[in-house]
Amino acid sequence: MTTTKSRSFPVDVNVTAALIDDVHTDVAVLGFANCVVVLITQLASVGSIIQAVTSRVSYNNGEFGDLVEVDDVPVDIKFVLGNANASKAASLYQICAMHVAQSRYRQNPLDTRPLVLGIGLKVPAGFNLPQPEDGDDGSAADSSIYATVQASLDDVATFTVDTNHLVIKGVSVDQGSGFAAAEYTLSEAHPVFGHALNVSLKDAKKDAEFKVKIEYETTKGSAGIQVLTPEQTLGKKHPFLFTQCQAIHARSLLPCQDSPSIKLSYSADIRVYSFEQKITIPSYLIAMAIGNLAKSDISDRCAVWSEPEGIEACAWEPAEKLVTPYSWGRYDLLILPPSFPYGGMENPCLTFVTPTLLAGDRSLTDVVAHEIAHSWSGNLITTSNWEHFWLNEGWTTFLERKIVAALHGEDARQLSHVLGYKALKADIELLGGDNQLTALVPKLDDVDPDDSYSRVPYEKGALLLYYLEQQLGPVVFHHITTMYVREFAGQSINTGDFHNFILRYVHHYLDPTDEAKIAAIDFDAWFTKPGMPPVDFKFDEAPQQAAFDLARRWWDARDVADAHTKFDAKEFSDMSTTQKVIFIQTLSDKGEVPHSALAEVEKAYGLSGSRNCEVRMAWLSMALKNNYEAEFDNAVRMLGEQGRMKYTRPLYRALAKSGSKGKELAEATFAKHRSFYHPICTRLVAKDLGL
Repeated sequence: MTTTKSRSFPVDVNVTAALIDDVHTDVAVLGFANCVVVLITQLASVGSIIQAVTSRVSYNNGEFGDLVEVDDVPVDIKFVLGNANASKAASLYQICAMHVAQSRYRQNPLDTRPLVLGIGLKVPAGFNLPQPEDGDDGSAADSSIYATVQASLDDVATFTVDTNHLVIKGVSVDQGSGFAAAEYTLSEAHPVFGHALNVSLKDAKKDAEFKVKIEYETTKGSAGIQVLTPEQTLGKKHPFLFTQCQAIHARSLLPCQDSPSIKLSYSADIRVYSFEQKITIPSYLIAMAIGNLAKSDISDRCAVWSEPEGIEACAWEPAEKLVTPYSWGRYDLLILPPSFPYGGMENPCLTFVTPTLLAGDRSLTDVVAHEIAHSWSGNLITTSNWEHFWLNEGWTTFLERKIVAALHGEDARQLSHVLGYKALKADIELLGGDNQLTALVPKLDDVDPDDSYSRVPYEKGALLLYYLEQQLGPVVFHHITTMYVREFAGQSINTGDFHNFILRYVHHYLDPTDEAKIAAIDFDAWFTKPGMPPVDFKFDEAPQQAAFDLARRWWDARDVADAHTKFDAKEFSDMSTTQKVIFIQTLSDKGEVPHSALAEVEKAYGLSGSRNCEVRMAWLSMALKNNYEAEFDNAVRMLGEQGRMKYTRPLYRALAKSGSKGKELAEATFAKHRSFYHPICTRLVAKDLGL
């Protein structure tokens, strides 16, 4: 066995060359602040990351069995690797299990429970890793968590964590005299929230520290983990695993207090690699991915894993000017397989993004700007619970558009607001204007946060901040933004905290005229009343005018034969993505578009073959709204190519409404692809289709 350590990476990278079933195999483990990527490939090398440095190895006959341990490495990095001379017995699949030791947590002062974190991971045998001699197929990874916990009250008798679809194998506690088996109970299963794991303590006194060990394993029902077969990935050669813990799925990955009100720092041992996240984060930001990955450096602090297209290298620089200095060190992106259900997930230091961003022309970078903005709103300042989710997403959407304006001009920001307003209106119409879930701060008692997901916290929240900026001016609101981040960085807050901060700021810094403007705002209506915002918005129409004019001309020519010959394709291609989408939506909103006219639009612009998913989605929405069966196959292809819920859910709904043929096709397509989608997406599409 040969071990090398690369110093050329901005993060620690460890590469092990081993023999697995007599085939030369490279195992690369890349450690980030709170995320680890494991690359396993049966190639001659992992490329330029391997440097010819051989480390001394020695046998370790400890708890990991027939393994070897690499010496002469920094104290915070530990490698536990399989013995090349006994590869099957080595059980290298254990590298995919996370082992957390001596974690310390920052507790929300309003929460009286002690805190814990640990991570376990199910790893299917399909990852082509060696199997133990005893016949265990390696389908699940046993994991133990160790946590140092501090009691926040006197006489604490119970230690409680959240679990869902985990098998608890044992619990032990050390209250000063060594670990001893502890009694524990699991509450009755809640259909949404799972089980509470209650561990008995010997009346821990306030501020007393004790240690807890929980042994467990994940199961097939662990919704926070998705395992893809090679056939489900883009490359079709290697399996892929990734986690998605937002909103309440961290409890299916590890026993934890799965609330955004609780922030924690932690260290983790991935058998072959150790890392530490020193900045406190909520549990939903724990993440990992395992697959066949390539890296492309964008700058000295940003890289893209997988395909590098569509990434703006300098996006965080205007963000720092808009807010405060970036706190997390690295900003890398991992482009996940197409079943990833969201546009992006803001895991600190390694953002997960969808491959639907890869339009080939860098036109869909707004999602990257959005995830970068989360480095402040969401990751540094976090909602205290999911009812106040707008504090994460409304602020982030507002900052995203400020970044877009810094990169591309104010017109681009105004166009983004236009599309966002339309999306908000559509979601409120879908949910119902009186639906309490359309309030900016909804009541979520016994409601799965996934079921409340809509554009409301994003767009309604961003509009409130945009409205405040209009009332006070951009210079003042920029100062408010920076002061807000400095005030609440590292904390979990609620809407009342935000509101009180605004009132305090205005009273302290501004004159009575501005204070009167803020006092006149009906914040209660903004926060608690369902439906559209309590004020009307009119965005700059100048950047929309080209789209409006093109839609009007197509509407006027809707009954004209060979209408496509009367339009210049370059006029459309020169538009930005948002202008193209506004053109399609405006034409669709004018009324029933004849099928012959839709065919002419397709001849003119080739929308069904667009690589830009935003444009393709807008086109398919118009086609399905008009029951245009010529585009049914294109809709089915898009549903089979990606699982991003922004596209997948409305496409299924639109197809199901396109007559009896469309409904049958929607249900058949879902039956065919449901195993491809992420569990969150599968459940919500089934709900949309009434299945």
